[in-house]
Amino acid sequence: MKTNYLKKIPPTLWIIASFLILIILGAVSLYLKSSTYKSISFIDALFTSTSAVCVTGLAVVDTPTTFNHQGRLILMLLMQIGGLGVLTITSFIMILLTKNRHYLNFKVIDETLTQGLKFEFRKFILRLFKFVFVIEFCGALFLFFYFYQKYDLLNAVELSIFHSISAFCNAGFSLFSNSLENYYNNWYLLGVISILIISGGLGFFVLEEIYEKIKKTKYKFSFHSKVVISATIFLIFFGALLIFIFEYGCAFIDYDFSTKILSSIFQSITSRTAGFNSVNLNSFNESTLLIIIVLMFIGGSPGSCAGGIKTTTFTVIFFSIYSKIIGKNNSQLFKRTFSKDTLNKSVILIISALILLFICVFMLLSILENHHYIKELNNYFFKILFEAVSAFGTVGLSLGITSFLSTGAKIIVILLMFLGRIGLLTFALIILDANEKIEYSYPEEDLMIG
Repeated sequence: MKTNYLKKIPPTLWIIASFLILIILGAVSLYLKSSTYKSISFIDALFTSTSAVCVTGLAVVDTPTTFNHQGRLILMLLMQIGGLGVLTITSFIMILLTKNRHYLNFKVIDETLTQGLKFEFRKFILRLFKFVFVIEFCGALFLFFYFYQKYDLLNAVELSIFHSISAFCNAGFSLFSNSLENYYNNWYLLGVISILIISGGLGFFVLEEIYEKIKKTKYKFSFHSKVVISATIFLIFFGALLIFIFEYGCAFIDYDFSTKILSSIFQSITSRTAGFNSVNLNSFNESTLLIIIVLMFIGGSPGSCAGGIKTTTFTVIFFSIYSKIIGKNNSQLFKRTFSKDTLNKSVILIISALILLFICVFMLLSILENHHYIKELNNYFFKILFEAVSAFGTVGLSLGITSFLSTGAKIIVILLMFLGRIGLLTFALIILDANEKIEYSYPEEDLMIG
């Protein structure tokens, strides 16, 4: 009876419950005096826990000066479990629902990846964990080689492991008060962090196919991996190019040419998913910040540690619009045509994300901060919008207003981080779990638009 009862619980509730329990446990642990150098309020502990579990990186307190070694260890565990949790829980549900072909199409776009869902769940999870921990271990090792030159052994180990986990999980938490601004011209450190961020944002299935490609040179990437890798490369370099152009004579004016290139590429990489920054964002002009908002909204790829609407959704919409402009009825890429079902779901995801942001920014955040002193800041609405998109995309970049938000606004940002992490997936599952079929339809009618 108990087993039958558990089977009746919708998968969406399992996801929500697991995240809520982890967030609450994390908040209680961070609230303890044994975890901090100085006491913090419970709302700040809850905010930090949510940010870590949802691998966002927004912080209302300064991480290195607030949390001691125990608190930092708790943060690492929350980031690791939060990052892995999305992969493992989602994958488990995918395996349970392998008979639902529509669900699989939504997750991977093309059925060439369904073979990856047919193996035993235990083996799947073991392979996933091996990938994650091997990458994080290698990242920590390369970071240790650098940090050990500047810090003692224990601090070097802590800095290496913390930043490796934070980077791969796309969390963006740092043990430096100004993130990575002190290392803005360090190709080695920012290069290692960038590789970890990209790896965590590609998704497990893509990483597995890259591994297979390395072992077998004749191995052919699936349609899903081709889309993810191509979109990732395009967004990184297109974003870097725009940042380089807009900030060449502004925020980067005192940098040499190679540092300008490094800063542009790193900021483009971290803006979509991770939330680290090597340059003070308040030194950027609004054109650059608008580009960063777009990158944060798009986010990473399906099945990864990243948030946002995902690179695949962006690709589907982009090529659908492009196809209509050039007069094609179907949107095509890599000699494949996106199904109408995929296009419809992509549109639904984007619209639901925009509605969520509209409600939170225009109807909640602006109202809650209407009488707060943040309103006295220049472009305060733009900064609130930036904060909201960063929370929804689980990015963690901020223009410096996070710690000054009112309690009500902090709660809204907490909800945004939570919904940004699981909201779209939950929304999709609710739609796809609806088994009722409509047996009739009304006559079609044209409507003037545009």
